[in-house]
Amino acid sequence: MMCSSTVGIIGRARTVIVVPSAGRAFVSAVLAVSSEGPGEERLRMRSRIGLDPDAIAHAEATVVPTVVQILDALGASIPIWEVTIEGLDAIGVYGADAVQGGHSVELPLFLTMLSSALELPLRQDVILTGALISLIGTIGPVGALPAKVQAAREQHEVREFVYPAFGADGSLNVMAPAEAERIEAALAEAREQFHATPVHDVAEALMVAVQELDIPLAILRKGIFGHAVPNCFPESPVRRAAAHLLKNHHERFWSATAAALTQSDRPGAEALLAAFLGHHMREGHYPSGMGKRLMHTLAGLAPLRRRSLQFPLTDFGRCLEVGLLGGTEDAADVTVLLQAVEGRVLSHACVSSAIPPVVSAQEVDYSAAEDTTDLVLSRLSAEFLSSAISRPIDEARLTFNPGFVTSDSWDDVVDVIMSFYVHLMGKLGVTLDLTDRTALEAESLAYLNEAYARAGGIEGAKLEGELGVNGGMRSILDAMADFRKQKDYEKSVLFTFTTAMKGRNDSAREKFVQAVFARFGSLLPVDLCEAPIERFTARWEDLARAIARCLNEMTQTLRRL
Repeated sequence: MMCSSTVGIIGRARTVIVVPSAGRAFVSAVLAVSSEGPGEERLRMRSRIGLDPDAIAHAEATVVPTVVQILDALGASIPIWEVTIEGLDAIGVYGADAVQGGHSVELPLFLTMLSSALELPLRQDVILTGALISLIGTIGPVGALPAKVQAAREQHEVREFVYPAFGADGSLNVMAPAEAERIEAALAEAREQFHATPVHDVAEALMVAVQELDIPLAILRKGIFGHAVPNCFPESPVRRAAAHLLKNHHERFWSATAAALTQSDRPGAEALLAAFLGHHMREGHYPSGMGKRLMHTLAGLAPLRRRSLQFPLTDFGRCLEVGLLGGTEDAADVTVLLQAVEGRVLSHACVSSAIPPVVSAQEVDYSAAEDTTDLVLSRLSAEFLSSAISRPIDEARLTFNPGFVTSDSWDDVVDVIMSFYVHLMGKLGVTLDLTDRTALEAESLAYLNEAYARAGGIEGAKLEGELGVNGGMRSILDAMADFRKQKDYEKSVLFTFTTAMKGRNDSAREKFVQAVFARFGSLLPVDLCEAPIERFTARWEDLARAIARCLNEMTQTLRRL
């Protein structure tokens, strides 16, 4: 969990103020509070000490319209902003002309106004500097960058420094060589401590300053969940910023909810669920599949993590109200939603008809691709298989903590195995039937028995779970993940071979197998490479399985090095 100095805060963006008379720069922050009300004056500065009036006028002419354009594109209301620059009065003791210019606060000003209007938190481990040089959200250069970088380096909690992408607009070409070298040197030193990120426009800056998982709650609370950017809106950084906030609403919501539950952040999960239910109450329809999705998310948590949560997760009465909006086809899912909210997860009390049967694993669909030998062979590469198959499985394993290494209780081990099995399948897009605990336990243990076959199957897993000779639960879960990779590698390679061999005559099949040997021949003994190709063409399925096992073993070995 992030410390209080780095968590997201609404209406506050950190920046750097240059004080020439002091010969240095100070880390500060721009704060904005928004309120509804009429009036042409949308931006009100509470403190103007040390700020160039021309800079304030420029901000009013560029920053405000840019924020308004984004809010218009989102379909959100336009507030009035009251802005303060933190510590500016204290900095002003250096003289009335203490602060240089003021254009460099325009980027953090933009972000804090947008944050305030949308109730969208901004990262506090990021420091930003940049001027807005157009009404479409282009970011331009600022002065005294080396001093600003140095000020940021003095803040140990800073993880990222955002600055205008010098050079893209030719600005480096008109600088004195010595100044350009000082900038490059300052940025190079900064990268030893934190990320130094150049940005060209407000869309790029927004993607850095806002965490993905903070977006769903803000969008739900503002009543713009499910909105789309109007087609008539011109393509620009402003449009890209709005589009970023409006994309993948449902997947972002479920990712944020899963993250909150995984971190035992019940208040965060409760806020998300309440906002989601409230949205569908206003829309007048039941969120199809919500119960199944929430149950699957909870079932995929480590048992100790799940037991640490307080139930119900959200207002039970509101769930009933939303459930009444559903049709007869939603009745079973409403029942599962109520069970999940109450915490009745993987229990024998779950009704047996609430969720449809297990959905089979998704096939890798290559049918739309051009069927050429090179393309088919590219699907046999370790890089392709690792990207297409290993990544979600690795993510599932890395994000699951069993909570213990060894246990005297086989029941506790079984609970972890079941939960990890659900978690793993969920990451792979496979929906399991969670209504019958006995059946799910049998399915999970059957999977474990295959995955742990080399180490004694279920009996070997019992001993490992009790004694921890090879890492305890880590060894068991690693074996389950690796087994899934092996199966999916084999399925993918077999599908690739089948695609290549299906409908071809013997001559075409031999040419394909020859191409396979040409690709992998350097890894094989000479006698195999010189053997008659017919020997392998006739048994191409065995050849495919051998390649799959080889690539999987190589990937796992290299990963462990």
